[in-house]
Amino acid sequence: MNTRAPALQLGALDDADLAQALRHLGLHLRVEEVRRLLGRLEREPTLAELALLDSMWSEHCSYKSSRALLRLLPTQGPQVVLGPGADAGVVRLPRRSENGSLELRGATHCLALGHESHNHPSQLLPFEGASTGIGGIVRDVYCMGAEVIGVLDALRFGDPDGPQAEVVRQIVRGVVAGIAHYGNALGVPNLGGEVEFDGAFDDNCLVNVVALGSMEESDLVPSRAPAVAGEADYVLLLVGKPTDDSGLGGAAFASGILDTDEATQERGAVQLPDPFFKRVLSEANRAALALLRQSGRPFAMKDLGAAGLGGAATEIAGSLGLVLDLDAVHRDQPERSAAVLLVAETQERYVFAVPASLATELRRLYEEDFELGRMVRGAGARVIGRFDSSGRVRVLQHGLVHVDLPTEWVTQAEEMHWPRTARRATPPRPAELRGLLRRDLEKDLRAVLGSRAGGSRWPLFAHYDSDVQGHTAFRPGDADAGLLVPWRDEELAVAVAVAGPARRGSRDAYLAAQATVCEAVRNVVAVGATPWALTDCLNFGSPENPECMHELEETVRGLADAADALGFRGFPLPFVSGNVSLYNESRAGRAIPPTPIVACVGVALEVGRCRGMALKEAGEVLLRLGAQSSALGGSLYAAVTEQQELFLSAPPSLDLEAEKRSAEAVLAAYDAGALHACRDLGAGGVLLALLEMSFGRRGQPRLGLRLRLGADALPVPARLFGEAPGYVCAVPRRELDGFERLCAAHGVPCQHLGEVLDRPELELQAEGTDLRLPLAPLAHLWLQALQDVLLEEVAR
Repeated sequence: MNTRAPALQLGALDDADLAQALRHLGLHLRVEEVRRLLGRLEREPTLAELALLDSMWSEHCSYKSSRALLRLLPTQGPQVVLGPGADAGVVRLPRRSENGSLELRGATHCLALGHESHNHPSQLLPFEGASTGIGGIVRDVYCMGAEVIGVLDALRFGDPDGPQAEVVRQIVRGVVAGIAHYGNALGVPNLGGEVEFDGAFDDNCLVNVVALGSMEESDLVPSRAPAVAGEADYVLLLVGKPTDDSGLGGAAFASGILDTDEATQERGAVQLPDPFFKRVLSEANRAALALLRQSGRPFAMKDLGAAGLGGAATEIAGSLGLVLDLDAVHRDQPERSAAVLLVAETQERYVFAVPASLATELRRLYEEDFELGRMVRGAGARVIGRFDSSGRVRVLQHGLVHVDLPTEWVTQAEEMHWPRTARRATPPRPAELRGLLRRDLEKDLRAVLGSRAGGSRWPLFAHYDSDVQGHTAFRPGDADAGLLVPWRDEELAVAVAVAGPARRGSRDAYLAAQATVCEAVRNVVAVGATPWALTDCLNFGSPENPECMHELEETVRGLADAADALGFRGFPLPFVSGNVSLYNESRAGRAIPPTPIVACVGVALEVGRCRGMALKEAGEVLLRLGAQSSALGGSLYAAVTEQQELFLSAPPSLDLEAEKRSAEAVLAAYDAGALHACRDLGAGGVLLALLEMSFGRRGQPRLGLRLRLGADALPVPARLFGEAPGYVCAVPRRELDGFERLCAAHGVPCQHLGEVLDRPELELQAEGTDLRLPLAPLAHLWLQALQDVLLEEVAR
């Protein structure tokens, strides 16, 4: 009989002393959680037990403050193989039916989708934090049995020209360098994403990453040990790098308010990336999965991320029992405590639940065939545990029992129900449009093009390898969405894009969430792909703040309502994966605005039918789809031209039914071959969208624009820079009649804007305005907008 490890004497402490003791131990557990634990245990806990629960009951692992709200999101549909709850979601991809439409019957191709955040680590150690964010999301997709074919990121940084400009710029450069270092070295294409700058993110940057992988449905790898493991001889195999103390307490660290005081920063909670080792480990995993599938025996696999070995081991066990022998764990130093070995988040590790009879062969594969130990000293594969039917996790080290808990206690934290209070809203001011008639349009245009929000993202995307693997059809900047051809011998294409609320999250969280889903959907529709599935990452401040919890609830309601309205084939668009990142605020109590990031994946049966945003030929007719609006509240135009009263006025309204009709009209036009290029309307409005279509990815305009705006009740700046949702389309003149009939059949307003010129110039004729500008200087201004922020390479 093993002796229990020394217990912590906490039960007799009053609340103040208990809180102090937890802080002294470096734990983030709440006093009331420890009180409940003591009541259930009827004994004092060990340090290893508290360390394990500290990570597993954190917001990052348990979603204890958001779990009830997330049930509002639609997660089911005929395409869904695996929804939220696993490391990544999995959806079936359609095939062509006899009549040419999308069909799921007989489909075998699947896509695995993961979405994560690495916000706190990236603010503290930008290079390492962003690198391990890519590493973690890639592992989530790999361990579903998929081949990772792309990543993209949504970034939020502080003001690079504000009071913390130097720090913000170092964070920007470190994050971009970290993403590029890991993804490029691993050999996974970066498909772009989005970036915004705002002083509200000075203290808390956001690094949200999405990964997608291709697979066959029959290759899906479970993340829970098979039920037979409770009775048969099944073991837990740990593979990868030796465990060290990097990332110690990372999950709990990511679930607390970030401390930016140099003296107290938890830099040890940030993991250390190793993409070169990951490449070899990924190849070894492929061989291991092939061996396991060939055996015909059930098995399971999980990556080690948040909460380290303790988290992965208890999650793969599910409701089964598991005895872990920490003496068998390979580690960087002989003497590592049980608490460190359990919750350190050392990167590049996986666990397998496999029949004991296969363990020796698997270990030989990792250590002899792939020689992991030659890349990293001490790396390899070890049997470190055995499954049973007890329903308890027991952790042994040096003959002592350090953990003895029901498995489901560890993996199922109690939900937290925080109070909610609506923020006292300031009614939007009436828009004062008369002043717009006196604006200098050329000056305003230059302000938009040269702004951080309106300028080219190419200086950022240029750091990333988008072509590796050879699947990429549209690179970052070619279109509103990245486009991949996952199977080289087939025409099936996958589009993916991310979106988040810019300048509007704190004004109306519900409408901002709806607009975010709509924008992500428009991005994939604009390239000719049918929206297929969604993922989300919800970035908020402290859930203990009633206003924050109200905004979180409003956001989830907005996401759900938009997904319900924008689904195709009679089903909502399902959310199949996601993440919640809370406590994004500083010690001073400054929280980020509500920032939901949504990724949308779309499918197209023929990659050749998809189109990028670039104008194709002179004479194309330019049209705007969707209703116009005089509203400029919250717009990029109002912000960069410093029209504060206008910025604080009401933003454009959102009509979900109109969004659905517009998307259907664009897809019908693609089916009819009537579109040469398409863009969704977002920041900067019609004029910025058209100029970007003429500039091209690298700002080298070949064709120009002749815009002729007829008489209208709306002021010219509202028509050019307004951000009412819709699309801008370039249509061959021979297809114009058919295109307009399609729009009319779908009830979508269609306004003529002008035509494409055979020379790189902008000709703009509107009421009282006659502009003629060469495009090359404008493109140069647009390209330079982010150059100074990314000029210096950050030292590792």
